[in-house]
Amino acid sequence: MKYILKNALILLITSSIAMGGEKGTVLITGANRGLGLELVKHFVADDYTVIGTARKPEKATDLKATGATIIKLDVTSEKDIAAMRQTLKGRRIDILINNAGYFGPKLMTEKPDNIEKLTREEMTRCISVNTLGPLFVTQALLPNLRHSQNPKVINMSTRSAILNARPGGQPMGIGSVKLL
Repeated sequence: MKYILKNALILLITSSIAMGGEKGTVLITGANRGLGLELVKHFVADDYTVIGTARKPEKATDLKATGATIIKLDVTSEKDIAAMRQTLKGRRIDILINNAGYFGPKLMTEKPDNIEKLTREEMTRCISVNTLGPLFVTQALLPNLRHSQNPKVINMSTRSAILNARPGGQPMGIGSVKLL
């Protein structure tokens, strides 16, 4: 089931961002494992220029094997975001997929009735990665996206980023925005 869901999601994403005959550049955050890595593999196989980010590029062996360009990025680090922006200065990005995520505190995701044990630090990390991360990564890459004739930003998230979600709620959300 997990394999079918992953492939269905990849098909949904890629069909919604078709660029015609020209293959552009796609940047995927959180690309060293899981869905991010699968997206990298798909876009590389489809002849896109792919940039994948990882918090620890030296450990991202599967990502390296794809041939994608790898950039160090922790979406909660202003220093990493600024370094990424500088590294990519003047380079066109056609598709930004904000995929990096933090599923959330185990107390909330495995046993939601443990809310009494939840800490501010855990929730702050969850919000910082899942909400503020995509916002500030997108902000940093706006100049790059504006070089594209048809830029796309896709934001993916976990149910932990939805503060009013009930246990067993929607596991993943996908949204896109039009750039001004």
